[in-house]
Amino acid sequence: MSFDPALPTNRDWVRLLIGDDDPLSESLADATIDAIIAEVTNQGAAGDGIKYCAAAQAGELLAAGWTAASAGKVEKAVSKLRIQYGGGGSGSSIDIYNAYLAGLKQKCTHYSLSRPAMLKAW
Repeated sequence: MSFDPALPTNRDWVRLLIGDDDPLSESLADATIDAIIAEVTNQGAAGDGIKYCAAAQAGELLAAGWTAASAGKVEKAVSKLRIQYGGGGSGSSIDIYNAYLAGLKQKCTHYSLSRPAMLKAW
């Protein structure tokens, strides 16, 4: 895993935005993030839209993994973000993270308004 806190690349921005910026506990491989960035770019995202659209998709990938793995685990930590399984209900950590992802999707939409193909993903 690579992460540069100076944020020179879209990959660094994506890692920061999804909370996967701790080199000792990588959740997504660099190649996975690079593939997501390439996909959103191919779908029409450009400029700042790339980092927000890619972060929204990468975050959804993380959240899906946490949900699928929740049956056998108590919690999952990614950098400063900690998801605890069980208890459910509104206000759970996964609900809060999903609300955060919705905000990233809105930023993606904002930067992609002139690129309708990008909006088909949601």
